[in-house]
Amino acid sequence: MTKIENVICDTGQDYQNDSPEIDFVDRIYGEGGLLDKNLNGYIEREGQKRLSRSVLKCLQTGKTGLFEAPTGSGKSLGYLFPLMHKLANNPQERAIISTSGITLQSQIVNKDAPFAQRFVSKPISYCLLKGRNNFLCKAKFSKLTDKSNTNFSKENLERLISKNLFENADLRNLSNKINSWGKTTTTGEKQSLGEYIPNSLWRHYSCVDNDECNGKACPYMSECFYRKARSEAAAAQLVITNHHMVCADLLTDHGILGSYNSIIFDEGHDLEEIMKDFFEIKLSRNTLKKTIQVLANKENVLNTVIPEDIVHLLGFERRKRSDGEIYYEEIAPYYGLQRYFQDMFSYIDNCLAIKKRDESTSKFKSDQLSFAIIGDVAEQTNDPQAFVKIREKIERESLDIISRIHESLNSQVGIPEEKNESPISQCLTYLEKRILTISERIFTLTKNTFENDEKSDFISRVDETKSGDAMLVGRLVFPRSILKPKFFDNNQKTPIILSATLSVNNNFESIKTSYGIDEVVEDIIPSHFNLGRNLLWYVPTNKMTSYSNANLNEYSLKVSQAVEDMMMLTEGGTLALFTSIRQLKETAEYIRDRGRVPYKLFIQNEQYNRDGLINEFKKDEKSCLLATRSFFQGVDVPGISLKSLIIDKLPFEFPNDPTIKAEQCYYKLKGKNFFKDRLLPTMIRTLKQATGRLLRHESDWGVVTVLDSRILSSGKRSYGKIIINSFPDDLIITVDDKYVERFLSQHETPF
Repeated sequence: MTKIENVICDTGQDYQNDSPEIDFVDRIYGEGGLLDKNLNGYIEREGQKRLSRSVLKCLQTGKTGLFEAPTGSGKSLGYLFPLMHKLANNPQERAIISTSGITLQSQIVNKDAPFAQRFVSKPISYCLLKGRNNFLCKAKFSKLTDKSNTNFSKENLERLISKNLFENADLRNLSNKINSWGKTTTTGEKQSLGEYIPNSLWRHYSCVDNDECNGKACPYMSECFYRKARSEAAAAQLVITNHHMVCADLLTDHGILGSYNSIIFDEGHDLEEIMKDFFEIKLSRNTLKKTIQVLANKENVLNTVIPEDIVHLLGFERRKRSDGEIYYEEIAPYYGLQRYFQDMFSYIDNCLAIKKRDESTSKFKSDQLSFAIIGDVAEQTNDPQAFVKIREKIERESLDIISRIHESLNSQVGIPEEKNESPISQCLTYLEKRILTISERIFTLTKNTFENDEKSDFISRVDETKSGDAMLVGRLVFPRSILKPKFFDNNQKTPIILSATLSVNNNFESIKTSYGIDEVVEDIIPSHFNLGRNLLWYVPTNKMTSYSNANLNEYSLKVSQAVEDMMMLTEGGTLALFTSIRQLKETAEYIRDRGRVPYKLFIQNEQYNRDGLINEFKKDEKSCLLATRSFFQGVDVPGISLKSLIIDKLPFEFPNDPTIKAEQCYYKLKGKNFFKDRLLPTMIRTLKQATGRLLRHESDWGVVTVLDSRILSSGKRSYGKIIINSFPDDLIITVDDKYVERFLSQHETPF
């Protein structure tokens, strides 16, 4: 967008005396509006204007907003204009913009917000707040670096990270770069490194979670990059952040973002899964051990020790290494809280063994309630309350420990402020919180095992850790139990949810049910792209075999052939998206072995990381990129570098996924249709995200090839019509390859 130096601005009248929202919107848009006066070649987007009017209405009335705005509609500016206008005229108010990806956050902070700022009457303070994992931890950094050398300390790296990691030359070079950068950086932000740093390395440098952080006792507290960013955000009127940070803020009762009056969830289609992942709870045999390990680390850092009797109540004994470092060992045989914890997981091990046995012998039915497995084991042991008895013992032991912690805290000498900040207080307070959390999680997980709570949206199941140990997992089916009381039934905050892919079958019912939204201002903004001319959907039914009617090898071969044919027909410029890694590999191998495709071929996980692949793909207009689900969204390749998008199969979630199985049980228990109410809407939103990769600008054009004939299915039990109804009315679909050739010939001239 053209840079503006001097803006002709006339929006400075008091907000309270302002005309209805249509007046402000008309002053921004339309002929003679501020954009028209200040932008050469400005062309009004009716959809953007319509969105601004609806958002301003929500901000003025406090009503919830639910809006779908397609790619190219100028969505972010569409809500930034009214939001910043409201904030400029109400300096006591604060607002949050939350997105799922850093790309959009950066666009808002570096481009859209500065642009919108120029059209409001008063300056707005705004900033970007990232999660703590994005920041360098100075305490970790000091441990991992050799103060006498500019290179990375081999001894520290091998001791604190791993010898295998150090022996990787690439990671060793990255470590040296982090070391040099860490000594000069003023922000500590990982992105300022300008390098891709794998999590396997970065996690040894990044800020730790709240439990492990030593807070005020940390010697680097005043220099902490993350806390500086938090302070900056607290002072800002508008904070741009991500959905994970909003979840963390809800968990801490607004202890991170502070109070605010309105919140806009952009990329709102991702909010559901992010919240379900964030609020998922897990308990394994090692949960208590990890708590003790963190406690030992705190004691070492803070140079203090907690009372021995508390350690014994936990079921551990304090030990010291030759260098004086504290660590803990379990009391053998198991003792205290650890004894009951191990009893519980011995019981859960039996549950997992029965589950595996029944699955292997086909006794475990797909509609069996996975969170009732513990109850099944209890029945087989003729003691249905066995697990409940273990839980009660853990609760009693936990209360004893907490009581002893309180006694120890009260016995400390000093004024309350000193007491709360003393090293031993920090250790004991951490331990109390962790014991309470573990006890609450055990109760929550087992309550959903034995009790059929009609109002609960929470499910529990027995699962496995990566090492094969049993664990209990609890997960929300819907995030509405959190979102509804915090936002949609809360008159103190105005929530607005936007995305290019919220609606299904031309309505918002699915998302409203999941989020717990009743009264709402809603709108589906039409695309201003000429889809009838620039977009064609192709379903080559004559070249495909139904997945259910073919053996796997035959189906895979036909997919590979169809992908190769389209690459040749469009002369490259192809992004092929696969729902499975297996199919991606087989197609890549087929194309390479045949040697028919003369264009550069990029394969996910072979040459570059995700961003590198996209950049290389953009550079070569005839190249082809093969990727999986992680590329279904967040890929922006305008122009003829991407004129052919291929989707191998309708992107339904995997039915054997433990989470999907558990949700299926929940829907069955509630008497709901799992496919129609859960799988189909989610698949359609994913498909809309994937197909949205093709047209990014008004001049873009191309073909979407869907290698799945189910999209054209008809009949009572079919769902093809629902899929098609979820896309714009002017969408053109063909099964004729000759029609595709004519379409391509009409767009041969580069734009």
